[in-house]
Amino acid sequence: MLIPIGLIGFAMSAIEQERANAARHSMQLASAHHQFQARGYELWEACTGPDACLLVITGADVRACTIDGVSMARAQPASGSASAAVPVESAAYRSAAQLPSAAGLFAVCAGLHRIRTTTASGGEVDTFLSLNPREARAFALDANLSAFVAHEPDHEAALVEGALAGPLYDYNAFVAGARIQSPSIQSAKDALDAAEKWLQQAVQAVAKGVPVKAFELAASARGILAGVPVSSFARLTDFIGFHAFELQQRGEQTKARTVVDAGLVALPDSPTLLAVLGMLQSRAGEASGQSTLQRALRRGAWMPPALRAQAEALIAPRAAMSSG
Repeated sequence: MLIPIGLIGFAMSAIEQERANAARHSMQLASAHHQFQARGYELWEACTGPDACLLVITGADVRACTIDGVSMARAQPASGSASAAVPVESAAYRSAAQLPSAAGLFAVCAGLHRIRTTTASGGEVDTFLSLNPREARAFALDANLSAFVAHEPDHEAALVEGALAGPLYDYNAFVAGARIQSPSIQSAKDALDAAEKWLQQAVQAVAKGVPVKAFELAASARGILAGVPVSSFARLTDFIGFHAFELQQRGEQTKARTVVDAGLVALPDSPTLLAVLGMLQSRAGEASGQSTLQRALRRGAWMPPALRAQAEALIAPRAAMSSG
């Protein structure tokens, strides 16, 4: 039988609705795909552009590490670098005696990075470290601390200068390349927005006298930022610094310090936050303020100029007294 006219009208109406829904869904998919592509391009550009960084690791086999959530087990050194011909399966390469003294990762985006591995005794290592635009840093695996720790400046400079003598791995190819394929990849703006919300809650937790909660919230902010290309954390460090100095002016020294400590959980080794901490310590008459400020100034090139000048001014009198 023929379809009744009434049903034809109903069917046509339903079809038009389906078409409208399909068109809307298609536009949503296209928008999502565009955003996904934009986030991937942002990461690629940060790794291959002029602000890319160099990371040198000693005491650990890079191919036994997971960096920003991506296993390096199948990574091969870039063609032309030392040890490029050594197969990953080589037992000699894996033995302690043959472990490379230093290995570098190039084309690394600026931002916060997470490195996980295990020590020879099986201890878990999970370290977050930061890189600023065009920065080169060197870290050593400290088995006793079960962490990667920054080399002293002089040693670090030598390791960075000699990076070409060891195997060099392409972060963009092995890590960023894998992350770009993930639908969960975030843009710098989205990650900073989310991290700022966590830090706002952390500051509120400090105000309520719950520091442990503040550190947990700061750790959540840190986790969101790992592997995301961020050229500046100024909006986060400004936020932490403002509330820390505000608390200090109100005479709440402990809370002021806790706010900065929470900030350093989220942004480990941040020169700006270390400078803020050093100032708080110095204003409180603590001798440790000088060493904290000196530590901050090692990476002073990435501090706000005004803050760097204040830090240098606080160190200068002590330096003059020592020389005198």
